[in-house]
Amino acid sequence: MRSCLAALASLLILRSAAALPEDHGPYTVETWDAGKVMVAGTEIRTKVLYGSNTDAAGALVIVMHGNFRTGQFHTVLAETLASRGFIVLLPDMPCGFNGCNHTANARQLSGLLTWATSTSTTPGSRIFGRLNHQRALVGHSYGGLGSYLGTARDPSVNVAVLLDPKDDARAAETESPPVTVPSMHLLAEVEGACNGGWNNAVFGKTSPPHLMLRVRGSAHCDVEEPSDGLCPGLCGSGDPTKSRIFRRYTVAMLECALGTSAEAANYLGGAAMADDQSAGTIDNVVAGGIEALPCRVAAPPLPDAGISAGDAGVGDGGAGSSGGSGCQTGTPGQGLWALVLGALVWLWRARVQARR
Repeated sequence: MRSCLAALASLLILRSAAALPEDHGPYTVETWDAGKVMVAGTEIRTKVLYGSNTDAAGALVIVMHGNFRTGQFHTVLAETLASRGFIVLLPDMPCGFNGCNHTANARQLSGLLTWATSTSTTPGSRIFGRLNHQRALVGHSYGGLGSYLGTARDPSVNVAVLLDPKDDARAAETESPPVTVPSMHLLAEVEGACNGGWNNAVFGKTSPPHLMLRVRGSAHCDVEEPSDGLCPGLCGSGDPTKSRIFRRYTVAMLECALGTSAEAANYLGGAAMADDQSAGTIDNVVAGGIEALPCRVAAPPLPDAGISAGDAGVGDGGAGSSGGSGCQTGTPGQGLWALVLGALVWLWRARVQARR
């Protein structure tokens, strides 16, 4: 019994501290201003963020901003990802008074992936030898649409995270080919002039494993970290503290789909997602096939978080228990022990990485 209580106490401490996906990882973040990069016939000012105190190769992630914005509005997300081992590109895309050319944006994102890959093989470059073979696109608003189109058209992309994305003239809904890699669709609750129109018609075109959820109390601009006063004035006000929830599920999805963290499973149909639903942090969760994500396959069995079934095989989660003097051994017990083990693994990795 004492060992069970000790494990549960450790669980509470770990989940409230270092285990949260939105927390910084073990690496010190370095930012390289690569200047104007010529891709797809367009010069795009690009910053590259990476962990400076590791030689380990990481996945390449591009974070694309929305219309009238720049990469600086997603600095916190980029720094968090870089601190966890990802190589992050923050481009200033050509979206402004004339809007965004979504087809061109898709080509430009693909071109930036190619540029970074080539740069990583050039001796003397700041990211020489730092990239592995995995690629991801993350986008906000029209950046979400560009990332969606880029993912559909570039076979090198392994996962997409779309942050309160906005469709334009049904470009995403009618896209062919559709997105066939793992995708996450994070929506704001407060609708305004800058969002809406991203619904089951788009989500239903994506292939499992995929997940869509809504961040309660959030508005379109709450995705940004930092934001400014202009965005809420145009797009509607929400709750800026919700930025960390968008960051939480972005990090969890990338770490899960790219297989860098087994404990991310807790936020992809597991106990931590159930906690967020119970607390009213997220709702309108629809998923399909997420049990096939690498982190779910690698982790011990977890109870699904009461999510709606987007496809066959995704259930509402059960509850199992057993009596006796030992620890609980049913499904919730497995989830708790998975959290404990996952957190211990996370701490062990962090300590090993810090020594490198």
